[in-house]
Amino acid sequence: MAKLISVTKSELARHIGKSPQYISKLVRQGIFDKCMTPDGKKIYLEKALETLTKGRKRDFTPPIAPPKKVADDPAIYNEENVEELNQLLAEAQSPSQKVQIIKDFWMGKISRQKFLQAEGELIPVQDAKAAVEKIFTPFNKALDDLPVNLKAHFPEVSTEAVEWLIEYINTMKLEARNQLDKTTDRNN
Repeated sequence: MAKLISVTKSELARHIGKSPQYISKLVRQGIFDKCMTPDGKKIYLEKALETLTKGRKRDFTPPIAPPKKVADDPAIYNEENVEELNQLLAEAQSPSQKVQIIKDFWMGKISRQKFLQAEGELIPVQDAKAAVEKIFTPFNKALDDLPVNLKAHFPEVSTEAVEWLIEYINTMKLEARNQLDKTTDRNN
């Protein structure tokens, strides 16, 4: 028989995404009477998860919510990864397996991202934005100078045509900026 893992009330609360007060309330209600260690100070994790799953709280499932550093990173916490995690959880046999799968899954995603950053395949958004700005600054200046240079080299070009060109260039620059902002927002 596998050795049972004992945890404190606070550790159990973190595992299931509840507050320590919630766990204390359940202990006072006697929900975990058969889950306590012999000294009564800790709770066997596997037994507690089974009790929560089979007991009065039938709707209990381990939280899929990721750690805060994952939830704040849309490159990791996105619809595709949540769907992948749900598929893995469907194969789990017990609540403690689900908890372990969730922890391992998010830690694996964090490790993969760190590896990609170390290999130079993934760069921070602010670095990419700085590179784009560095490229676009001279390009932007050249676009701004284009109508003036056109009129200087070809005086016969009408003022109306030059004004149209200025408006068209400004529209292109605005669309490019909007696309850059959308990409940045998606990756933040």
